[in-house]
Amino acid sequence: MVKTAGKIFFVFSLVHSFFVCANSSLALKVVSTDGIAIEQACAGQPFVIEVSVSEDLKDSGKPKVCGIEQFQINHTGFQMRMINGRSSVKYTYNVRVDMPGAYKIGPVEITKGDDTIYSNEITLAVADEQIEDEDADQKTKKADRAFFHLAADKKNVVIGEKILCSLRFYYVDGADLN
Repeated sequence: MVKTAGKIFFVFSLVHSFFVCANSSLALKVVSTDGIAIEQACAGQPFVIEVSVSEDLKDSGKPKVCGIEQFQINHTGFQMRMINGRSSVKYTYNVRVDMPGAYKIGPVEITKGDDTIYSNEITLAVADEQIEDEDADQKTKKADRAFFHLAADKKNVVIGEKILCSLRFYYVDGADLN
């Protein structure tokens, strides 16, 4: 009886941790201060390290970014977004590095219960000029298709008349919207 209960508990724990990890999303990327993905940063010029955390990890606390201590951190912040009931959190680190070279950023780790989730790693080249990632910019333009429709209950109104409006927001599922 005890062996059977132990096996059931073990299988339940294994399935639970699989679903926690399978639904979890933790991503790391480097962008310019304008929000455009970059392949190479410019020495002495600020850029942004972004950490995106999915809905099921947002209550796990602040993520730990390995390798961020090698940069001069000017500003940190976070954004919480909710779109159609699904929420996510984006942590931003405005940083600068003064010496050219190759810098390793990541992985980002976040702990939820007994599980630790890791993100991707990035090797960032720092030189005398900044190079934007054209492929990532094209993917972003294609992926972030969204629009909204504003409707009012009346076509003609007079000053002071009440108007009922509805705003319907449409977007491609999985799009990263700002």
